[in-house]
Amino acid sequence: MSSRLWEWFRQSHRLHHFAGGFVIGATLGSDVALTAAAVMEFKDCHHSFGNDSKPLLQWRWSAWDWVDFLLTLLGGILGSLLRRYLLHLSPLSPLSTLLKM
Repeated sequence: MSSRLWEWFRQSHRLHHFAGGFVIGATLGSDVALTAAAVMEFKDCHHSFGNDSKPLLQWRWSAWDWVDFLLTLLGGILGSLLRRYLLHLSPLSPLSTLLKM
């Protein structure tokens, strides 16, 4: 079972999407992770042609990979939750006062 899951994560760099979203969410927040997920998938759609000179309306939007997008977003949400939890545990942290505002 775990080898199947690992192979699934290795497809399309899904583990990189999750880890990147986690790091962005842990450092900058889940809203930035959402933006990063959308930008990464938009870039993947753009580069799926092999020709960057095509106009926007001729792009194949079917190249959008929702699994990669959702894994990046999930990593960002989990990273953001970890960040909030760690800041909540440290009441002397200067950033914890910002979260209470």
